[in-house]
Amino acid sequence: MNKPLTKMTPVRLVLSAINDKHLDEFDSRPLSDSCAWLVAHGLARRIGLRSYQAKKDHKGFQYDGRGRIWASSASDLVHECAHFLVASPKHRYKAEYGLGTGPELWSSCQALVNSEKADSDEGLASLFGIIWEAELRMGYAETIVKHSWDCNPDPGPDLVIRRLRRLKLFVHGHPVIPSDSRYKQQDQPKEVVPPR
Repeated sequence: MNKPLTKMTPVRLVLSAINDKHLDEFDSRPLSDSCAWLVAHGLARRIGLRSYQAKKDHKGFQYDGRGRIWASSASDLVHECAHFLVASPKHRYKAEYGLGTGPELWSSCQALVNSEKADSDEGLASLFGIIWEAELRMGYAETIVKHSWDCNPDPGPDLVIRRLRRLKLFVHGHPVIPSDSRYKQQDQPKEVVPPR
């Protein structure tokens, strides 16, 4: 590795960790769990979302489409924030971003997109969340393994990064929250109530 880790941007740091497969060199001093929760809740607030630590018996959605996220770990909360930021504007106001029921979902919902689009959005949210974890000094190396980025995924991380750049989610290698990507109650589509 040519560049000192402290000089690398979060994007470069995560790509190096994935491509070099030496995860033990990275992420050497992550935040404590309690600090990671505070930082993750802060990220959710910056986006305009309300976040809650899910209880073991939680039976609802992870994201309800109304600006509320329930997560069982700080890493999961950052992942859900990343989902919100990569989702299309119309899917930001749907349960589970319109992607349907996932593997860790507590409630079921109908997918509004095909499985290829759902997988693509999941990959975007996964890597973008890991980059946010690096930016926020959270323990991202564990998330790289949990999301299988260390196992030569298809598409590879470089392609996913290019797609995230096209969405204008980075500035100089650091993740950003675009001003038009914040949750706004008034932007939520109105439900049409049929006449009786």
